[in-house]
Amino acid sequence: ENALAYYGKLELWIGLLALLTPWLLGAVKQIYLLLGGTAVLGNLGSNLLRLILSSIAIGGPVFLMGGTLPAATNALSSAADSHRKSVGWLYGINTLGAFCGGLLGTFVLLETLGTTRTIWLAALINLVVALTAIKFAARTVPLSPTLALETEVISISPSARPNPTHFILIGATLSGFVFLLQELVWYRMLNPILGGSTYTIGL
Repeated sequence: ENALAYYGKLELWIGLLALLTPWLLGAVKQIYLLLGGTAVLGNLGSNLLRLILSSIAIGGPVFLMGGTLPAATNALSSAADSHRKSVGWLYGINTLGAFCGGLLGTFVLLETLGTTRTIWLAALINLVVALTAIKFAARTVPLSPTLALETEVISISPSARPNPTHFILIGATLSGFVFLLQELVWYRMLNPILGGSTYTIGL
């Protein structure tokens, strides 16, 4: 399947599931209250229940989001770009977009539109991106398996060594671990100053 079309389908499902988020959040809130919350389940039970219910409410879009950047990267990669500069630019622009989205959502959209309308706006943007990607994907002609194999073979020089896969996987794991650890530290540092608010999480 065309990588761009696959990316478009991921964005489409993210947008559709995000549209359901307000109702899902209301449903899991009612389930939590019906089960008695902390008063009945205790700290451990209530925290575990909140984790499960929040995963049900937002787990779908979050899981699919993890596949969008790899799919977009696959769609953008080519044998001619041996240094993967286009992938580097894509990753940088994606990071910049995440920063702007966090800033705009935290300090502007949530204040002016409210939570539900902000979710709907984000979902609408997702759907527009999805349909645009699918439309562009329909115009591209996928390589035949034989031609794709020939292109891959030609792009590899005889002296090229295979990628150290185990090193890349370990590096990616450690990078993600350190980054999330830093987020927790930053949150703890900002919490005494700004309190446990949306602004603290946004920053």
